[in-house]
Amino acid sequence: MAGCVQTLGGGLSEVKDVFGKMFGAIEDMVSRRYQDAMVKHAIADYAAEQFEIASYRALSQAARQIGEEKIAAICDEICGEEEEMAGWLQQQLPAVVRDALAKVNDHET
Repeated sequence: MAGCVQTLGGGLSEVKDVFGKMFGAIEDMVSRRYQDAMVKHAIADYAAEQFEIASYRALSQAARQIGEEKIAAICDEICGEEEEMAGWLQQQLPAVVRDALAKVNDHET
C-alpha cells in the first residue's frame, strides 16, 4: 500500500495517523465496557479488521473511479486477506468468551 499511496502523491504518515487514532478509539471504547482483557482485545481486533475491510473497499472504489485499476486490484487483494483474518477472529470469539467465563467461575469458587 505504501507504494500506492506514494504513487498518488500522498504520505504514509497521514494514513498511519488516521488508522492509529481510529483503532485507539475503538479499543478505548471496548476497554470501558468489558472487564476481561482477552475478551476486550478480541473484540477490538475484530472491530479493527472490519474497519480495515471497509477502508480497503472504499480505497478500491476510489482507485477505480480515477482509473487506477492496478491500485484497485491491490486493495481488493488486501481486502480479501483482511476478510480471512476477520473470519478467523470471529471464529475465536466464542472460545475467548468461554475461557473468560471459566476464569470468573474459578475465582468465585
